[in-house]
Amino acid sequence: MPHYPYYYDKNGKELPFDRLVEGNQVHQNDYIGYLQYSNKKLLELIDQIKNSSAAPPIIVLMGDHGFRHFTEPVDRKYHFLNLASVYFPNQSYSELKDSSSSVNLFREILNSQFSQHLERLKDSTIYLHD
Repeated sequence: MPHYPYYYDKNGKELPFDRLVEGNQVHQNDYIGYLQYSNKKLLELIDQIKNSSAAPPIIVLMGDHGFRHFTEPVDRKYHFLNLASVYFPNQSYSELKDSSSSVNLFREILNSQFSQHLERLKDSTIYLHD
């Protein structure tokens, strides 16, 4: 979630079946509604993980890519604006960099929270074609 098909609107109401068939992924309003619903469900899940864990958890919520179904050409950088959200129980986020690409996130987490000394890689993205 919120990968296509977009099953629910922002309130969790199922979208009509004709909105789920191939070709409807360009409906950005459906994507945004599904994203809002997904965010609500993810926040509930995170609260449950934090409240039911025997030890304070480290939580990583990460997407593989951003929205890609634009109706007009856009700079490819927008295809890689994916979610990367981290919760540390000790609230120590100084080793995480806002400008990091996904290739470095787990290196930063392992260095920060598990006393590793992994070198940062060059921040990069690759766009594969079918």
